This record gives sequence, C-alpha cells and structure tokens, in this order.
Amino acid sequence: MEIREINQLLTERAEDVAAMLIPAGRRVGREWEAGSVDGEQGRSLKVCVEGRKRGRWSDFARGGELGDLLDLWQKTRGLSLADALKQAKQYLGIQEPKFEQYASGKSYRKPHPPKAAKKAETDSSVFQYLAGRGLTAETISAFRIGETAEVGPFEGWKSDRPMKGPWIVLPSFRAGQLVACKYLHVQRKDGKKFTLVEPGCQPVLFGWQAVPDSCRAIVLTEGEIDAMTIHQYGFPALSVPFGGGKAGKQQWIENEFPHLERFEEIILALDQDEEGQRAVEEIISRLGRHRCRIATLPFKDANECLQQGVTAAQMAEIISSAASLDPSELKAPTTWNDAVVEEFYPPGGEPPGFVLPWKMRKRPVRFQRGEVTIVTGVNGHGKTLSVLLIMIAAMSQGERVCIGSFEIHPRKTLYRMVRQALGKEQPERDEVRGCLEWFDGKLWIFDVLGTANTARILEVFRYAYRRYGVTAFVIDSLLKCGISSEDYAAQKKFLDQLNDFVNETNTHILLIAHARKGQDENTPPGKLDVKGSGDITDLASNVWSCWRNKIKEADLLKLEAGESIKLTRHELERTPDALLQCFKARDDRNDEGKIGLFFHRWSLQYHQFHDQKPVEYCLLDQSPQPTGADVIDLDAEEDAL
Repeated sequence: MEIREINQLLTERAEDVAAMLIPAGRRVGREWEAGSVDGEQGRSLKVCVEGRKRGRWSDFARGGELGDLLDLWQKTRGLSLADALKQAKQYLGIQEPKFEQYASGKSYRKPHPPKAAKKAETDSSVFQYLAGRGLTAETISAFRIGETAEVGPFEGWKSDRPMKGPWIVLPSFRAGQLVACKYLHVQRKDGKKFTLVEPGCQPVLFGWQAVPDSCRAIVLTEGEIDAMTIHQYGFPALSVPFGGGKAGKQQWIENEFPHLERFEEIILALDQDEEGQRAVEEIISRLGRHRCRIATLPFKDANECLQQGVTAAQMAEIISSAASLDPSELKAPTTWNDAVVEEFYPPGGEPPGFVLPWKMRKRPVRFQRGEVTIVTGVNGHGKTLSVLLIMIAAMSQGERVCIGSFEIHPRKTLYRMVRQALGKEQPERDEVRGCLEWFDGKLWIFDVLGTANTARILEVFRYAYRRYGVTAFVIDSLLKCGISSEDYAAQKKFLDQLNDFVNETNTHILLIAHARKGQDENTPPGKLDVKGSGDITDLASNVWSCWRNKIKEADLLKLEAGESIKLTRHELERTPDALLQCFKARDDRNDEGKIGLFFHRWSLQYHQFHDQKPVEYCLLDQSPQPTGADVIDLDAEEDAL
C-alpha cells in the first residue's frame, strides 16, 4: 500500500492518531491541542481532527511547522519517513504481501572500492572535471564523490591488471551502507564517456546519500551527474544505474521498489532521446502511472541544461509543470469546453448531420454524427425504400453517402434511387444519366451482393471515410453481415464495432435489421421485436420502425369491390399509407414518436401530405420542404392510425 493511501487511512482516524501520538493533549473544538510536537501540555500545537482540513497540523512553538499525520508521526517519535511508514502500517493493521524468494541462486556482494580511492580534492583532475560540468564543491561533497588513480582488477576480469585513471568514484549508499560502486573516467574516447560498474553488486539507484529522510517527492535522472545537477538546482534526485532503455536496463526496480514506497510523487527527468523515453515507459508501467510525472527538458539532459544557462527558477518551473500521466481515457470536464459549448451553439446553427425529409410534431428530425440508427420492420414494409429516400435527402444537404445493399443488386438500388431523386417513374435517358452524375461525388455503392464480412465492411467504410469524406453509411441488412441470428455475442461485438467506428470518425450509420415474425402484419413492430440479441437496440443511438398500412390497402380493395367499410373514401385517402415510428432517441433534441406517411407509387417517395407532389431532389441544395396543397394537422393524421 502506498503512502497516499496510508495517509488517507490515518486521516480518517485523525483524533485517535493524534491522541496516540500526543497523549498529553486534549480536544478543543475541532482540534487536538498540545504544547508542541514534543508532547507537553499547552495550546501551541493544533491538529485538526474534524472538517475539511482534518489531519493537518501546525506547531506555533516551532515557528509554524506544519504537515500531515505522517509528518507528525516522524516529529513526535524522531523517526525517518520510512520508519514512520512502517509503524503507521502496523498501527493500521496493514500487512504487506510476502513473497518466497525463488531459488535462482542470485546473490549480491558488497563493493570493494580501490584502496587508493579518496575524497575528491579541489585541486584534482576529478574535481576540476566535475566543476567544469557546473557542479559545486557542496554538491560533490553531498554525494560523497571520490577519486582513484586505478580501478580493478575485479573477479571475472580477463586481465589481472588494474585500469589506469584518473577515475571518478560514484558510490551508491542506502541507509548509510555502501551497496554499489560505479566509476567514470575523466577522459573521453571519441567523445564518448567510459564507465565501469563493480560486478556482482546490487543494482540500485544512485544518490540516496543526498536525499533527506523526510522528502516525499523525488526526481529520477538517467545519469549520476544529472542527479547531482538536479540536487544542485534544489530538488532531491536519484539516478538510474544503467541508463535508458527497457527490460534488463531497469532491473533496479525490483530492488528499489520498497524504498520508493515513501514517495508520493516521482518526476522522471531522463534524457530527451529515444532510449531515455523507452526507460520512461518501463519505469511508469512498474512504479505506477498515478504518481509519476514527466519533466520535459529544453536540452538533452539536466547537466546540459545547467551548462546552457538554465536558471534555478527556470528548472523549478520545468519540474513543477511536469506532465502527469493520466490514462488517455481519463480527462477533466474542461477538456471538452469548446465541444460542450458547440452542443448549445453549434456552428451554422445546427449540429452536424442531416434532417429527414419529414417532420415529427411539426419539428425537424435530425440524424446526428457519431450515432448508429437501427431501422426495423417486417419484410415488404418499406424499410429499404424509406432509408434510400433518407439518404437522397442527406445528399441534397451536402452529406456524402455510402450504401451497402447486400440484398439487392446495385443497378436495382440505383434504379430506385433515380426514381426517388427525380420524382418520376419513367424519366428520360438523359435525365437518368444526369441524376447519376448528380450522385457522383455524393454517393458510393458497396458492391457486394449476398453475405458480407463484418471486418471487410468496416475496412471499406473506413477507407470511404478517409479518402472521400463519406459521413453517412447504410448497411442493408444485418441479416447479410455473416452473423447468425442466434449468435448474440457476435451481434453485440458488431454493434460495439459500429459504435467505435462512428465515434472515431464522427459519422452516422443506418443499420437495417429485420423484425421477428408476428401473428399478423397489422401491428407496427417495436424495438423489442427486432430479430436477434437485445444488445442490437440497447447499443444503438436510435431505433426506428417502418410499418406499411395494409389495413388501409385492404379497405381500398373493398371499396373498389363495392363493399362497405367504416371510413368514407375521403377519410380513407387521408389515412397514412405507412408509419415511421421512433422507439428510441438518445439525443435530447429528438423525441420518440411517429410520422404518418403517404406513399407515391410512381416516384417511390414517401410524403407527409396525401396530395403532395413528388420532390425533385436533384435540384435541391437544402432539405426538401413539404408543399401540400392543403394545410392539415399532421398530429391528427398520425393519431388516426
């Protein structure tokens, strides 16, 4: 368990913790009061045990020292942060998981620095080298940097002779004990530094000797001199032992993991090159994304920043503005500032998408981008014809459309669309060619007749979106997508993929899905009547149903045969031929409801008025508006059904 979680648990028991740490104190209002962190009676130390600042304290007897309950634990008991954490865990009853050491035979030895190694003197080449890198005597001393004229030989070396220096001795201490040692040659060969690591030692971070016991944040660098540089800038720092890269380069993590537990924040200031960034990925994945931040340096590494004149104030700004590494999916509400404002005030006055060629309750119905719409209905009730007309209306509004009509040959699809777009049953040859030219650049046909593969459908749709800017897609029908009507898992997966596609591309997909067979065709099917998994309608943004009024058709036949019916011919003519009904609308701008439609047999168009003339969509630049001769109550006509 990490330090933030432990502190939170202590905060939840603030009064009990304060009473345990300072038994001589007493509660006054919302605070536990005592003389100081030394525990005597008085009122200078105040620990908030209730309210918004619960767990915070201030000791006015010591010049206003303040902190949280872990700080108080350290102060009252004279402990390091690591030891205070151990005691706090015991108090809270937290047991860390224990692991059996696997029998790898791996063991580490303590380093044996050369007998000639000594503290780096100010007149030595080692000291002058480090000073030339901008490091001060105080920094060199804080890290206990040494020097030696020769290194080795070490066990396992091919040669039994030492390697001549001068060498910079870079010791790694933990809890005051030397655990590893690294050597850096003062001279460089071909511009590259030459280092040696004493073999057999535990891989650990460099710089613990200069890290205060009470600090809660640490900066990690890619080199020892960079760690010393960050320290000199005023921030506790450690260096990874083996530089950038992944895997074996970062094996120190398993040894240092428990020692890094005390840090609430780990700032990664590794080299700004490819290897450095690979190391960043590895370290983040293992130490925890929630407490790691990345500092972007203006030069290759921290020491180059120092040599290039980056000031302490500038480095403080770099460290404080280090980027957190929240998952890409986790964002603040302000991320969508402009997008939410556009929901209320869309560019152009309307959200992107297209309106249907009919209105519901005298209001336009808009199919928006980023949505999947299910259109269902019984066989022969006009699903395909109504969807094709919707797409023609969309094209007249500037949308680019791709239609996958896997049940009908492309020439038949285009034959119907030409009739609908021109509003004619038998247009002239030139008119047909002109209409097809009008379709060019607006319409693309997915040329598959029969069963289509879902992966191929999405692949072609993505290509059409990327290359041609297609924003409205039709799949006719789900039955022809290679998914069994009994395979509910595959149906759900496909709907998930369609939703991912429209969200990624900001497009709209109309998916035609057949309805289950009922007792008869006299009742309009609803969303619960869609054949297949309930996930089909659950995952869609909108669900619409097409129903053909066969009751009216039967009554017309009776009239022609001289039989009597309940309605007069005038009333029957004004009864809609079809019903387009919305059973689900995810966007608040659209309502659930129904639209009564009249079918014009010669143009294959659906109109909202019984005597409306066919619309020539090829001539329209905007959504077509009904031009019925009689102004009638649309709601009354729909209610007649």
